[in-house]
Amino acid sequence: MSEIIETLDHDFNTDSCFRIRRSKEVKQDFYGYVSAFLTERGWQGRTDGDFDCGFGKISNIIFGDERKAKIILGAHYDTPKTGYTAPNFYITNNRGYAVDWVIGGGILGVVFGGATAAYKLTKKASGSNALSAAAAGTWLALMAAYTAVSFTWDNPTNFNDNTSGCIALLAIADRIAKEAPELRDDICIVFFDKEENGVLGSKKFAKALAGALSPADLQEKLMLNFDCIGGRDPFFRLYSRPGKGVEIAEQIRALSGRQDFAIHATNHFPSDSNSFKAFPAISFISVSKRLFPGFEKLKDTHSKRDNFFNVPMVTEYVDLAVRFLLSRSR
Repeated sequence: MSEIIETLDHDFNTDSCFRIRRSKEVKQDFYGYVSAFLTERGWQGRTDGDFDCGFGKISNIIFGDERKAKIILGAHYDTPKTGYTAPNFYITNNRGYAVDWVIGGGILGVVFGGATAAYKLTKKASGSNALSAAAAGTWLALMAAYTAVSFTWDNPTNFNDNTSGCIALLAIADRIAKEAPELRDDICIVFFDKEENGVLGSKKFAKALAGALSPADLQEKLMLNFDCIGGRDPFFRLYSRPGKGVEIAEQIRALSGRQDFAIHATNHFPSDSNSFKAFPAISFISVSKRLFPGFEKLKDTHSKRDNFFNVPMVTEYVDLAVRFLLSRSR
């Protein structure tokens, strides 16, 4: 199985064909690549947008019929900006929303508190209102420029986030087509757009699916999300909302045979699985280590150090997912 993953790694990373998937043209090329790959293996695909590269249209790429499928396999295919203004960690417990407010307040404090301090210090040193206003304005301009650079410049290296997840979906599809082609109708494969803009693609997809099906039909589904599963450090994690999703995560961990496979029950997880509330959704992810209780460090993600693709780790995740899918079909 690692052969197909190494081939995909070459196509995505070595040749740099789709390393930065944000522009309309590259997204179209990416759609063409995955469409050819999956069509050959028995899936028919479509998009639900027009590859707008700004903040307008959202272009999820969907293979299979999500209304009939029992399991949705997802990964976001858009790539991040540099994002240096945001803390490079995420919250693993249900205090997340409160912590978001604290972080947001802290950022506002730095921006406007710094401007106030610049004004007062300059006023004390010079006695000039004009110079004080200029100092405050300069600080605000610096903060604005820093933010603009962070969220305007593309991160040029995205091997893990989320090229690893995209490759995992294709490798899983390849295995299913070879080993259990009868399962194709039970599986819908979705490449979500604009996860980096606030999981917008998965929110759109989940809303449309909820509008098309009854609550009873929705409860029969399961979503497996693959996000950042191929970094340098082999730490294995599963994230799910409390309830049935955690029970399923326990089943997946049992199949893995790994004692170090951590499960986190949380309503606050910044990836596409969090958009699905009507049925269980589980995220597979690899992170380096705990910063302190309740937080995980992303380490190389959202930085130029995201330039390593861990083939053995992605292979293990793919094998685990396939064995789980086969076990549910029995």
